[in-house]
Amino acid sequence: MQNSSSRPWTWIPSLHFIGGIPYILVTSIATMLFKRLGIDNADITFFTGWLFLPWVIRPLWIPIVRCFRSHRWWIIASQLIIGICLASAAFSLKAPHACQWVLACFWLTAFCNAIHDTASQVYYSSILPLEEQNKYLGVSSKSYALSLVTGQGITLMAVGILEIYFRQIVPAWRVILVILSLGMVLSSVYHAYILPSQQNTEKYRPFTAYARAAISLMSEKKVLISLLLILLYNVPKALLSKTSLLFLIDNVSQGGMGLSLPQIGFGQGTIGIAGWVIGGIIGKNILLSGAFHRWKWMMALSLVIPNCVYIYMSLWHPTHFGIVCTLLFAEQLGYGFGMAAFTRHVMGFVSHDTCGQERYDICSAWLALGIMLPNIFSGYLQTSMGYPVFFIVVTFTGILTLLLTYFVRDNASLHVNSNHINQQQS
Repeated sequence: MQNSSSRPWTWIPSLHFIGGIPYILVTSIATMLFKRLGIDNADITFFTGWLFLPWVIRPLWIPIVRCFRSHRWWIIASQLIIGICLASAAFSLKAPHACQWVLACFWLTAFCNAIHDTASQVYYSSILPLEEQNKYLGVSSKSYALSLVTGQGITLMAVGILEIYFRQIVPAWRVILVILSLGMVLSSVYHAYILPSQQNTEKYRPFTAYARAAISLMSEKKVLISLLLILLYNVPKALLSKTSLLFLIDNVSQGGMGLSLPQIGFGQGTIGIAGWVIGGIIGKNILLSGAFHRWKWMMALSLVIPNCVYIYMSLWHPTHFGIVCTLLFAEQLGYGFGMAAFTRHVMGFVSHDTCGQERYDICSAWLALGIMLPNIFSGYLQTSMGYPVFFIVVTFTGILTLLLTYFVRDNASLHVNSNHINQQQS
């Protein structure tokens, strides 16, 4: 469609929506799937934590995406391959060594999703002028938030209902994976038809570009502090991202809440994500009002204090589902609100007139490393300590967040689409 660039609403919402589905699948839904297959918590977090690796090594493979074929081609191809991978995972559930095969399919899905993330980001900025990009920021953010609700909330509720219907685990998950696979294949067909054509006229020299970006980053004032902040600021949330889901589904006898998949999908995947979105909106509006310095420390505290809800739940195990949903909403509300300051700092740190994209690639890889490492070891820590002590330790790691908040800067431009940073935080 040559004229689709004049009708961005025909592809911007779908492009951002479809990009979030496989991401939430490999980072959250995979945790639930392996738990339902009887895998130990420590093994789940260890192996699914490595699914972040494609984002960690991002600067190594991005030159291939930038130099070969158009970004439009990579978007369509990655969606199609993701669809094939999900179908393969669905039909591997009954195969010998099913967990290994499913994990391999999810790893390829993660790699293709990282490619899709990068290609769509560059495509979006190359097709639309800056004014149009700013005009559609709200649309892209809402589409991404909707993909999180669909990918985590609706998917978990649906698979839980299907488990009851089939009275078996594997058939229920197979149906869901096949549906998601068909959705990705249809999306690739739709975007092949609707995405505006793109001419790759740039002569991109990746080694020169990344060398220039690295030199410019190292010339920044307090660069080591900024890189340390990007790496460690999210440690409490990274420790919680998988273990919190495992805590919700584990039986009370194991120290968990004993919630069903539909309850987790509604409480964490719908109510919780709504809290995250609302918190992010409030935080962004405060930043836009110019009141950053008055709210910076409140934002940092909102990242730390709400983690206490897991201490409360692990000690007293509230049985009223409404109370659980309220606690999950409050925790995610604080997280969405608090991350506004961090996003402001990161976007200010990576912004640059000539190599902003390469600086973003390097820093997003650094951010992904700071999420992957705590993810990998969180299950081992939880099984060694038990849920109450683990959540207390996680809350105390928030002291690191508070210490690093002192160095959060207030010089970022908010005219940047931060969906990709939000994606790694969610």
